[in-house]
Amino acid sequence: MIPTPFMCQGIFRYSDVNGGITTFTPTDLKNLDPNHIGIDPHMLDLTNHTGYLDRTFCTGKTVTNDLSAGDGLNYAGFVFRAPTSLDNDVFVARTDYRLTADGRHSIFWRGALQDLRNPGAPFLPGDPPQQTIADHSKGFAVGYTAVLSPTLVNSFHWGFTRQSFGVIGNTNQPWNTFLGLDQGITYSHDFRVSMHNLLNDLSWTKGTHALQFGTSIGLARDPPDQFSPLQPPGHWNNQLDLTDRIRWHHEHARSYELRSAGTGEMISDVVANYNLDRSGNVLPQGAPVKRNYGLDSYEFYAQDTWRIKPNLTLTYGLRWSLFPPPWETNGLQSASTFGLGTQFAQNVINMKKGIGYTAEPAIAFNLSGPVNHGPGFYPFEKTDFSPRISLAYSPRPSGGLLMKIFGDHDKTVFRGGFSRVYDRAGFALLNSFDQIGSAGLTTTLQNTCCTFGVTSAEDLPRITGIHDIPATNLNGVPFLIQPPAKGWPQVPDVLAEANLWVTDNTLKTPHAYAVDFSIGRELPKRFSLQLSYVGRFGRDLLTQRDLNQPLDIVDPKTGIDYYAAASALSNLARSFASANRACGLGGTANFYQAVITTSPPVPTANCPQQRPSDISMVSSATLGRTSQYWVDMLPPLRPGATQYQDTFTGFIPSTTSTTDGLLQSVFDLYYNPGLSVIGDEIVGLADIDLYGGLGDNIGSGSYFFGPPGSGLGQNGSGQFLGNQAISAYGWSSIGSSSYHALQANLRKQLSHGVQFDLNYTFSKSIDITSAASRVGFSVYGYQNIGLVGSRLANAFSPNLARAVSDYDLTHQFNINWIADLPLGRGKALASNAGGLLDAFIGGWQLSGLARWTSGFPFSVDGGQRWPTDWFLTAITQMTAKPKTGVFKQPGGVNVFANPAAAQADFTLPLPGGVGSRNVLRGDGYASLDMSLGKSWKMPWEKPQFAVPLAGVQRAQPHALQRSGRGSVTAHFAHADAEQFRRLHKSPDAAACHAVCTAV
Repeated sequence: MIPTPFMCQGIFRYSDVNGGITTFTPTDLKNLDPNHIGIDPHMLDLTNHTGYLDRTFCTGKTVTNDLSAGDGLNYAGFVFRAPTSLDNDVFVARTDYRLTADGRHSIFWRGALQDLRNPGAPFLPGDPPQQTIADHSKGFAVGYTAVLSPTLVNSFHWGFTRQSFGVIGNTNQPWNTFLGLDQGITYSHDFRVSMHNLLNDLSWTKGTHALQFGTSIGLARDPPDQFSPLQPPGHWNNQLDLTDRIRWHHEHARSYELRSAGTGEMISDVVANYNLDRSGNVLPQGAPVKRNYGLDSYEFYAQDTWRIKPNLTLTYGLRWSLFPPPWETNGLQSASTFGLGTQFAQNVINMKKGIGYTAEPAIAFNLSGPVNHGPGFYPFEKTDFSPRISLAYSPRPSGGLLMKIFGDHDKTVFRGGFSRVYDRAGFALLNSFDQIGSAGLTTTLQNTCCTFGVTSAEDLPRITGIHDIPATNLNGVPFLIQPPAKGWPQVPDVLAEANLWVTDNTLKTPHAYAVDFSIGRELPKRFSLQLSYVGRFGRDLLTQRDLNQPLDIVDPKTGIDYYAAASALSNLARSFASANRACGLGGTANFYQAVITTSPPVPTANCPQQRPSDISMVSSATLGRTSQYWVDMLPPLRPGATQYQDTFTGFIPSTTSTTDGLLQSVFDLYYNPGLSVIGDEIVGLADIDLYGGLGDNIGSGSYFFGPPGSGLGQNGSGQFLGNQAISAYGWSSIGSSSYHALQANLRKQLSHGVQFDLNYTFSKSIDITSAASRVGFSVYGYQNIGLVGSRLANAFSPNLARAVSDYDLTHQFNINWIADLPLGRGKALASNAGGLLDAFIGGWQLSGLARWTSGFPFSVDGGQRWPTDWFLTAITQMTAKPKTGVFKQPGGVNVFANPAAAQADFTLPLPGGVGSRNVLRGDGYASLDMSLGKSWKMPWEKPQFAVPLAGVQRAQPHALQRSGRGSVTAHFAHADAEQFRRLHKSPDAAACHAVCTAV
């Protein structure tokens, strides 16, 4: 998204509450600026055109052309063709050698080297690539096989893989960034890991038993001197991120929106990331993080395949897996001084008793890991045993009906199996720490939010350059928070409101139970049919969650919890918005922002009668029993005060009831559009709990949660939201999944020149999140953590997000085939062709692969709204199911038949809610790949020449990625890169049987 031509002229526009478009000229913006500065020439220079926007977007060469992105008024999309090249070279080599003439002892070597360097698309036409992907991974495997006796065989393998992946970015400087504006910033980073794998398998046949014993040892090391990312998109050390995110708390609240504030050079947040070494020293900006992680694994197994009868085989075994936690080999490892996973469980107990974060011990981090003689990332499990059992049976009826059903000579087979399998947790942690760093060694600090004299519109610092980070605001108050003091333990400041990436000390090894059952039947004419059930049930799966999520504290007196009380506020606000919308008063254009009126509105044609102000209707009567929650959890008025007050907006209720006055002041802090809006209730909570926005009419000070008898123990800030850490994200073993599938396979073995496999799967996959451990994260700001629909917005109730998986496909169908064309000697056509003619028309073969699936599920994102968690945004709640499919709309294709009407079928979830996950389906995927081949018969080999038929390679319907109101933005599959003709030479089995068996 880039600025529109209006924005490039310094004109700011927005949709007002009456459904119209309000326009501010540069002069208007200057008058609205509390310091009368107006448009910042460092950003947009309307005279000399030397500002950042002038140089980057407003040159006249990149005019917005996609109104489906952005607001269409100030920001919109710019789409252009950007040819890219793919250069993926892979080199493969192999050798085999017999150590003895009889072949009882042999060795082999296999090697592969990848050389990939692919420049990506430019950010804007004419720019160099925004990033270049480089991959120089390589590996080899060595094996030794010894036939010790006719019944005893040993096989040893040693494999080495070095994964070397890097992203070459286009900047290494700190940037001022702006919410909603694409700036084409990519920081360089890389990932390298070396893996040694040692395997040994011993097979011993004794009577009707085939015994196997083996071990697998894995040794992985992360090399030092990596340029590891700290904060997407910044991937270099000590990068400072400034984002134009403004929460207004003054009389100027209505004067600016986010984009106008960016043009007006106001800086609302300065976020600094600091990396520390083992001694607690802050690393210089741009210095690499010298991490070297170790990750080992040890597995042992024993298995017996027992042929009880010629038609009955039982296989059973046991695998023992040892996965020690990863560690940093140089001691650059830290952990909290108490278990944050254990404390999370205690917080759940505490909040049900009315106890908040002030009862939690102070968060601190110390050096940890085996090098520092401290605890590991998580406990080392030593009892991960995996039993496995399977059975295969072929009935042999002697005649009658059973013979007709099952056939003779083992033409029917029944198979069934069960196993418990373990996964590794360490790689997810290493991937996260490589991207983000770990708490204690990586510190993210932000300037104080929502404070008079610091973050008010008239106090905010101004931009002096796109790469210049302000150290203070206009009043000289520090804005760039200085790094933490040297040494250990590292303790976040009591008012740091830090955002941390931590480890959960209760982490377990993920595991799953796998079951299957199948029936296979051989049919006449070389056909066979197999029907199978496959099930897999994951437990203790790795899931991202906020270990310091804002609490759902229960009022001990009434038993009402915060989510219920806040939901009552939200429902009342929504009723006001609906009524105002019907009257044409406010909220016509934006239901969620123009919610309440603080004075009696002027009658309209739709509502000719005088109506009281919305705020005056907030009372214990309209809120019901939940109103007592606020009375019990907030202190009574101090001596001399007669009414509560929203100190941010200056609103003082006119009612004489102090109870209703408290409710109206709380409501104003939650839903005054200058402070917070519907679906953003966490901001309203913070206005009271952290920032002291609830006061009284004599200015005696702030009223925080926690009067006597509330259960909170003390009156002070940070009961619901932790003052030290407003969020603390980590991997936890709380995930679960279920997969059920019915599979059908019809196979035709090669006969008459034709063979094929026809497969169909009917399945359902269910989980609470589907994000893979390799998915990157945002550790600060209003960027989403994880994928849409895979964010655990309420860690206290993870099963609220239980739904079909992101990758669930109800129906899958595929067929692959190889068919000899009936031309040439011995074929249906030209069967008597001579040698020369047959060399031209014979030996042709058509092969192909076709696939069709039903659609993947998807969710509708709620945008930048935070009803429950401080950083995890919400997905919407579906109230009615819209018509979906593939519909042509102006400018492209849309998943909704009526995008505007579909918007009314979704609403934002209430506090504690998580929305409707994966309730809609995309339009599926289909593809067709075919190849035409030609072979010639020669004495010792059979060369084959194949050409892919590119014209039929892809037939997928449309896309799976959508933005805006369901517009298609990206396809599930892309056109193949240029393919070269292939020449394959295979030995002719009839001509060289001895050579073939030797190979």
